[in-house]
Amino acid sequence: MRSWKWWLPLGGVVLVVVAACCYPLARSTYLLRGLRTADEQSRPAWASAVAHLGTSAVEPLFAGLDEPAQADNCAAALEAMVEAQTVPLPRLAEEVGRSFARRTPEGRSRSARLLAAWIHAHPEEPTLYGTAVTLLPQCVQTESEHLDAILGLTLSVLSRPCDPQILAIARGLAQKGLASKSVPVRVRAVTLCMQPGVDLLPPLVPLLRDPAAEVRRAAV
Repeated sequence: MRSWKWWLPLGGVVLVVVAACCYPLARSTYLLRGLRTADEQSRPAWASAVAHLGTSAVEPLFAGLDEPAQADNCAAALEAMVEAQTVPLPRLAEEVGRSFARRTPEGRSRSARLLAAWIHAHPEEPTLYGTAVTLLPQCVQTESEHLDAILGLTLSVLSRPCDPQILAIARGLAQKGLASKSVPVRVRAVTLCMQPGVDLLPPLVPLLRDPAAEVRRAAV
């Protein structure tokens, strides 16, 4: 009988410890699942909750950018992390750079948009800009449908002095954008052509007769 009296309290302690260890994982799984299925109305609440999971949620959120059905929700949670400062910007920049090569075209586009927005909002953070510079060589084969985000990232990089290799990549992306069927992509490509160091002015002349008024205005 005495042995049972000894083991029963010890078993209770073990159960408490196991529950304490499992709770964070269970909570994280619950919140991430809820975020993936959230509608537009409930998205902000789920995004805020997931953002407060901190660094443990960074990798699953970037992986979610590959899936069109959940990309908006995952992007919202990543933006909430920055706003709430629950994850340092260098950690987010590190994950963009580390996972970019294995992202789908959709995931790359989403990652590029996020990174460009963070550079614009936090120009004082050097790791964001450094990551963008290292990613541009991986973007030269981007398909037209995802080119808008890459051109936006390129414009963010060109906000600071760049070496000749980056300028050459920027020219190639700009010329690719000029040939796009997408009006927003052509407009952004025109803006890129006019950047100091890119200076691709002759290709803009035909765009003065572009069917889209937005493109003609940008090319003037």
